[in-house]
Amino acid sequence: MWLSACNNTGCLCTSWPFRIERHLSKRARTHFVQASLQGSKLLQEAEAWPEIPFNDAVYGKTEAVRVRQHVNPLKKELQVPLPPQDWAAIFPDTARPLIVDVGCGSGRFLMALSRKFQHHNLLGLDIRSKLMDRANDWTKILELQHSVHFMMANATVSLESMLATYPGPLSLVTVQFPDPHFKTRHKKRRVVQPQLVRAIARMMPRGGRVFLQSDVEEAVTDMHHMFRLHGRAEFEVDLSGCPISEETLLNGLDRSFSASAPSADISTFGSAAFNETSSEAAAAQTSSSADADADAESEAGMLESSHLDPAAAQHAEEDGSEAAISGTSAARTEWEPDEDAGCEPALMHEPIKWLDANPLGVPTEREVHTLQDGGRVYRSLFIRI
Repeated sequence: MWLSACNNTGCLCTSWPFRIERHLSKRARTHFVQASLQGSKLLQEAEAWPEIPFNDAVYGKTEAVRVRQHVNPLKKELQVPLPPQDWAAIFPDTARPLIVDVGCGSGRFLMALSRKFQHHNLLGLDIRSKLMDRANDWTKILELQHSVHFMMANATVSLESMLATYPGPLSLVTVQFPDPHFKTRHKKRRVVQPQLVRAIARMMPRGGRVFLQSDVEEAVTDMHHMFRLHGRAEFEVDLSGCPISEETLLNGLDRSFSASAPSADISTFGSAAFNETSSEAAAAQTSSSADADADAESEAGMLESSHLDPAAAQHAEEDGSEAAISGTSAARTEWEPDEDAGCEPALMHEPIKWLDANPLGVPTEREVHTLQDGGRVYRSLFIRI
């Protein structure tokens, strides 16, 4: 009766959330506030991706999933390189250039990007299998499954081996808002390691791009320096700030680069030489995996992603509690070189000029919410030379 009266008088248009909140229990008030925040975030995302109809009709057709905030990438099963894939069974046209989003989370960024890069195949990689299964369900609902696909994989270990049989060129790799892993003993869990930089350098033709961004300056600084140090002969920083359209990306690729060249470099998958290289790289990452497994179990919490709160759940799923802690990034903005990486002090301490805008023109969920909340996003773009 009270709600109906308020509705008739029009007071719901102004202060109705606060009026209703006074009549709710503490638990109900908590859910009410969460629902209000969720509605605000969904509105922000709808404005950011007007071409993708993410709504209750989509969310209601997939089951809710429970995922860990933190999955330890140093777990033994994630240190075994995946074999080359049967790409013809995944993409109808495997001659298309490939875009790879490393640590793709829910996958909504790639689905939105597919509307802009319609002559590409897009692949999302993440170590949380339930998110990948749900993302593939979404692509079918949105009829994007012929050009967008998601796989559970540790890209740091498996990117090169699994792309060994992909016929088309690797035109773009993105690493956006990864778990920063602030603790010194956890830095080997970071996704951008020397192994990943070298793998991208071997597979990507000249003119390809690597886009890095985060709202944690220390985390993106570390990624930037990984490419500057371990890929300095193959990559250079692109400071042009020019938007990257599909036409720009395709025209910039080196057409003399054979589509089979990346595969040729690792066609020995399964051989003694390849396995020796992979084992050495895996061993470097798993030197403290036993301790890391224990740390992960103690730190990781269970997070339920419901259809009623997709934006809020995704925000936590992708970012992790470390990145979400207010003020943490501000206290850890100074990058410290890894003593084992053989860093060159002069190179590593050069000032970095961050890009002011996202050159792809398509934001991630975290990017949308960070900017709406008045935060800053640090971006870096590399071009294969």
